[in-house]
Amino acid sequence: MRISAPARITVAAIAIGLVLPTVPALADPGHGRGQSHGEGRGQGDRHHARPQSPTTATTYSFDGSGNNVAQPTWGSAGIALLRTAKAAYADGVTTPTGSSRPSARAISNALSAQESSIVNDRNLSDFVYVWGQFLDHDIDLTESGASESLPISVPTGDTWFDPASTGTKEIGLKRSVVAAGTGTSASNPREQVNAVTAFIDGSQVYGSSKTRADALRSFTGGKLRTSTGNMLPFNTTGLANANDSHVMPDSKLYVAGDVRANENPDLISLQTLFMREHNRLAALQASAHPSWTDEQLFQAARQLVIAEIQSITFNEFLPALLGRQAIKPYQGYRSSVNPSITNEFATAAYRFGHSLLDSELGRLNNDGSKAAPPLSLAESFFNSGVFDPTKAGRVGDIDPFLKAAATGNTQEVDLGVVDELRNMLFGPPGSGGFDLAALNIQRGRDHGLADYNS
Repeated sequence: MRISAPARITVAAIAIGLVLPTVPALADPGHGRGQSHGEGRGQGDRHHARPQSPTTATTYSFDGSGNNVAQPTWGSAGIALLRTAKAAYADGVTTPTGSSRPSARAISNALSAQESSIVNDRNLSDFVYVWGQFLDHDIDLTESGASESLPISVPTGDTWFDPASTGTKEIGLKRSVVAAGTGTSASNPREQVNAVTAFIDGSQVYGSSKTRADALRSFTGGKLRTSTGNMLPFNTTGLANANDSHVMPDSKLYVAGDVRANENPDLISLQTLFMREHNRLAALQASAHPSWTDEQLFQAARQLVIAEIQSITFNEFLPALLGRQAIKPYQGYRSSVNPSITNEFATAAYRFGHSLLDSELGRLNNDGSKAAPPLSLAESFFNSGVFDPTKAGRVGDIDPFLKAAATGNTQEVDLGVVDELRNMLFGPPGSGGFDLAALNIQRGRDHGLADYNS
């Protein structure tokens, strides 16, 4: 289903309600219903024709299937990641690489230790990594399995993870879920699964399955569920939901389309913003179309939210990150392009964003003054408790986090990773903490990614 996105929509515009109030006219679903990642990015066009009532033929499936009529599973949730290069397992089939290489932690210590702030030289705002993570959770998720371990050896005397020089410390890691039927021979090596849709289709807002989407809906007026203060709903129904730090009990974490929605307060803020945006648009559609059903209102608002996410990504995020000439103008739908995510992108390339994060999360008033003390990133992981919408002046709402992200400057795109990610991810060393840079290296070995030299 093709959506023509409003041109130049920004996160700030959504926050203050400056978006189109009605559904854009929908293209004939018989002409290129499926689009690749660049689908529907606006080129300055706005549609003012009377909107059609959303139908099954003109809406995305939740799991991404059916986007390409000839190849209905391409880009859908639950299929194997693609590969750009040939798999490079130690045995050519399934055994992780790297057994003869230095420990991933030793490499992290040598290359990624960052002792001080290194602000990027283009003055990019913190929204680059905030939006980057929000987008990442829309297009890829490789889940860990439960049985196969691939721990990272910690160098003896490591300042953070082995201060007593025991020489026995490890950083735990479980190998990724294996795609069914793979890993049987050199001609059929082990492959990993993308658990979410590969499309920019708002799956981090709505989910990659109808079951999750239904659990997030109020089924009244086309709106999504909320909790006190117009926040995301709490996960009281037992939906799958990540809680890696266990700072908060599972029932006190918010729930959204993606299981990683609570990873940090900036991400929670964006997730909440787009839930509110959906409900705002649903209310406008109900006013404009009083005869529409809950399903029609829900799908109409969902289509607009998807278009907004696409527009911000291609008109704002990617030009800021790669340059305004990096993305060529949209030339039309190509049914031969497989839009599924590649292993190299999900497991290596897009993880550049880990170098961008700061050591703390600011909270600012709209005039730039401090709304509350900044939060240490180390204390923010899966900490939904920092929000309290009952506080006066919106201090406990999402506004201070979004204002700070738009005001602060991100770290440089480089190999450096702040201590809060490299030594204190999800907890202190020895008490649940991890090294994200080392995990990235080890995950590449788990997935049999080819090295640069070969």
